[in-house]
Amino acid sequence: MGHRVLIIVDWYNTRCLALTENKVYSLKYRLVTISDTTERPTANDGNERWRESEDSMQILLIEDEHVVAEMIRLTLEREGHEVTIADLGEAAIALAQCRQFDIAVLDLDLPDLPGGEVLARLRTEGNKLPTLVLSGAADLEARVDMLQAGADDFLTKPFDSRELIARLNAIQRRAWRRPPSLIEIGGLTVDMDGQCARVDGTEIPLTAKEYGVLELLAQRKGGTVAKEAFLVHLYGQMDVPGIKIIDVFVCKLRRKLAETPGVGVEIDTIWSRGYLLRETEAAAEVA
Repeated sequence: MGHRVLIIVDWYNTRCLALTENKVYSLKYRLVTISDTTERPTANDGNERWRESEDSMQILLIEDEHVVAEMIRLTLEREGHEVTIADLGEAAIALAQCRQFDIAVLDLDLPDLPGGEVLARLRTEGNKLPTLVLSGAADLEARVDMLQAGADDFLTKPFDSRELIARLNAIQRRAWRRPPSLIEIGGLTVDMDGQCARVDGTEIPLTAKEYGVLELLAQRKGGTVAKEAFLVHLYGQMDVPGIKIIDVFVCKLRRKLAETPGVGVEIDTIWSRGYLLRETEAAAEVA
């Protein structure tokens, strides 16, 4: 009995794709192969058998080719992971600023920014998100450049899904990162489980929005957080007020921190970019 084949015309990329039960082909080249040997889950056995690791990952997939992104997403979700897709470099940077991910899968050929620039900006802002780079370029110089720029691994297209999964699991083993429930900087302790901030055991009286601003700054301590990232962190998909509301929250938070003895941190304004939480020189000298 022959395989059923669905022909997809991808007008965005002006090429024709053939989708069988477990493979995607282009008339020009193969994009992604879903392993022929992997047993598909049934409604009764769940997805646990698909996992190579007991821990699922939050994965940021940065890929603008929608068919490729969807196939990668399906592959990773079958492994028990959660996938968020960004098809633009700027969107990926904003997501990485305001949400906690375990790993990023970054394609180099994006329509708005080169993938290398996305990675460079994340690293410049202090974001150490483990990153697997995808590229159709197989030359040694491209791989070396990206690894030196801060990538954790490099995978050349086309690739087999089993290799993608194996490389992600290897990165996970090397750099598994769960957000700490307690973040300490200067004399300040941010308790993300308790949703509060303390100095020497005494809680600082903060509103929910002020705490949200401080939490995001503490998660990115030493890194600049854009105002847009604060809006996403505080409001999500709800009705979002004007961006100047972030300046109001930061002003009130600064005042409360300044009024707290021994806090040992300050919020700096990084003009045209956002805000940064840093340890004061006095606190650093004590440490």
